[in-house]
Amino acid sequence: MNPISIEEVVAITNGRLLNGAKRSRLIATVNTDSRKSAANSLFVAIAGENFDGHSFVPQSTASGAIAALIENDISGAPNDLALIRVESTRLAMGKIARHVRDQFQGKVVAVAGSNGKTSTKHLIHSVLSSKLNGSMSPKSFNNDIGVPLAIFDADPTHDFLVLEMGTNHPGEIRTLTHIGAPDFAVITNTGEEHLEFLGDLNGVRAENASIAEGLAKSGLMIVNGDDTALPPAVRAFGVDCATFGFSDACDLFARNIELANDGVRFNTNDSMTRFFVPQLGRHTAANALAAIAVGRRMGMNDDEIARGL
Repeated sequence: MNPISIEEVVAITNGRLLNGAKRSRLIATVNTDSRKSAANSLFVAIAGENFDGHSFVPQSTASGAIAALIENDISGAPNDLALIRVESTRLAMGKIARHVRDQFQGKVVAVAGSNGKTSTKHLIHSVLSSKLNGSMSPKSFNNDIGVPLAIFDADPTHDFLVLEMGTNHPGEIRTLTHIGAPDFAVITNTGEEHLEFLGDLNGVRAENASIAEGLAKSGLMIVNGDDTALPPAVRAFGVDCATFGFSDACDLFARNIELANDGVRFNTNDSMTRFFVPQLGRHTAANALAAIAVGRRMGMNDDEIARGL
């Protein structure tokens, strides 16, 4: 991320600086782990079920924090640590992440769906990395803490950033997509997950489709067309949509699929290139189709994409 001043953080979060710390000091990175604070960092105190980050605000300075975002009273913080009080540190972190994302020069790719998000994220990253510079969210950093952290860690001069966006409650995808503002958004599939909160399959589909709300004006949705109800749910947001899958009704579909002990081989409907992915299972071809679609939209040819896969 590009450095931002303490004064900018106060303005972005609508926060209140509680002490006389120098407002012009520049913050180089943002984190939520006091043990991993880097030089000139902003420590965000998150109150969780099993811990409260406010307890570790004083310790964050030992590893380089110059400012802390808090929502509760704390004691014992050094006088030179800028304390910025906000109503919700999680919401404030999202606001900062959106500001940082807006400074990002490359394309942001967001991946949502019931299954295969992490695998598809890795495939997209592998494809794009064969020609371009970029990064992806680590592990399963796919909630309102993980997505901002992935944005903060991205090099602002890179060509791309791949984000994973997950959900188990209505409205979570909407929050994440407005933070990430993707240029391309992939929905891998929809399945009966988290029905205790999302209700039914239509609820899951609607939740994932809401990723379109944050899509850039010139952006593209890339969705699994084998779920025939998914493209209409996405197009209801007034966005451009391309489909992938196994059905020949999809814009991009796999044919001549060969499953072997070393992985999956297939062609697409519009290319003679033989794609190979060293992962098992027919579903791997579907995940790879999403990566192919993103790669093509990023200006790559099929030989370059095949090397990445």
